[in-house]
Amino acid sequence: MAFKFDKDKMKYLTNPDDYKSNWEWTKSNSNYHFDKNTVDGEGETFRVCGTFHGDWKEELKQVIKDSKPVTWATRGKKGERKDKFIEQEEYDLTSAGASADLEVSNFNRNCEKYTKINEIAEYFKLENFQKRIHVQTTGQVWNLHIDKLYQFNPEDPSKVVRITIMLNDWEPGQFYMYGNRMYERWKAGEIHIFDWPNTPHSTANTSYVPRVSLQLTGTRTEDTDAILNERDHYYSVE
Repeated sequence: MAFKFDKDKMKYLTNPDDYKSNWEWTKSNSNYHFDKNTVDGEGETFRVCGTFHGDWKEELKQVIKDSKPVTWATRGKKGERKDKFIEQEEYDLTSAGASADLEVSNFNRNCEKYTKINEIAEYFKLENFQKRIHVQTTGQVWNLHIDKLYQFNPEDPSKVVRITIMLNDWEPGQFYMYGNRMYERWKAGEIHIFDWPNTPHSTANTSYVPRVSLQLTGTRTEDTDAILNERDHYYSVE
């Protein structure tokens, strides 16, 4: 299934300077229905693409230990973020009564340090891509938002993909929502993608177990598409 990317709309975005709220700006560039009474169907907002099999539990322990908490303002590498977007994102938080310093997750950016996890990251044959491990701990919340990934391929943002690989099993109390459809009960190694320019999504961890996922963002190649289209394929990590 192909997501409903509008290539023209992705090139001609509304002016963010016209908005105080990042939520309202990203909504203005989305084709999502935003109707809470319309239930999103399977595969409309996200899609499971296969599973990695292997044992990376020892690496996972070190990943969690090495991770550091981040907020909206500190999640990007220095110089990566536009100040206007940070202001808008913090405006959305404080307008809703939350702190601008809300911890959204822990990050671990040193994917190359972990042999098996890095093998997973390299498998997808992405170009110009970012590797990032999310470790969401008890009480951390990534509030509802729509992603802004246009910078990964400004000439054709429709070629940008964000791939998530869950690195440990789902636990009760861990929440992952795309549109108005829950993503849950995953097993370690499960791969999914989602309609990033359009779909509002959010996560939270109210369990007592860190929720760990590998996030890859970059430009799709023909090899990437071939891998992601094999929905029931199983990949082995030695």
